[in-house]
Amino acid sequence: MLFCCSAKTKKENISRPRAEDKIDIFWNWFADNKEKFEDALDQDLIHQDEKLELILAQLRKIEDGLAVEISAEHNGTREIIISPEGDRSKFDIVQAIVSRAPNIDKWTVTAFRQRAPEGFSLKIGDIEFEPAKMYFDPLIDVDSLDVIVYAENFSKHDENEAAYYGLITLDNVLGEYDCVMKVRHYDFRDTGELPKKHNLKHLTELPKFVDDFHSARKR
Repeated sequence: MLFCCSAKTKKENISRPRAEDKIDIFWNWFADNKEKFEDALDQDLIHQDEKLELILAQLRKIEDGLAVEISAEHNGTREIIISPEGDRSKFDIVQAIVSRAPNIDKWTVTAFRQRAPEGFSLKIGDIEFEPAKMYFDPLIDVDSLDVIVYAENFSKHDENEAAYYGLITLDNVLGEYDCVMKVRHYDFRDTGELPKKHNLKHLTELPKFVDDFHSARKR
């Protein structure tokens, strides 16, 4: 992964760059500098972060608060993912950025974190989330769905930090778009709160549950 004139009359005639222009400038910059990021995953974490920060610095000229991820090379192609960090108000700008991406040799461009392949886990420092060892409890309110997520050792970490990385885990389990748009609320709890015997399903089964829940309501 996973990068003037001082006269008042003249100032009034200078228009601010349109969002589309800022996006085009970003992609021109990325296309000119893409080689810098092709070996990003081959370096240590510090250098990976430095490479991603170069991309983020350019994205901030369009919109603050976005995130970027770069995939490992697969069949000669790498993927750059633009994420709104789960902020629904930034979905439109992310989609606009991706829609204006040019064809870049050996790269694909994707909006939102996608559903991760089987076996995905997230480890940040001493925080680790492994969906195969996590559980979910769905709470249905007419056409709305809330989800309680149970994770090992959740209570041993700072609640806000653990919840933040818990949501990133869910972005990868459900896909970021579905994570935000198809589930109303999330709550995170420690598996220590569960009884020894319970019938909750593993978090790996959440995508199918969410898909089935919304499909049933379209009939």
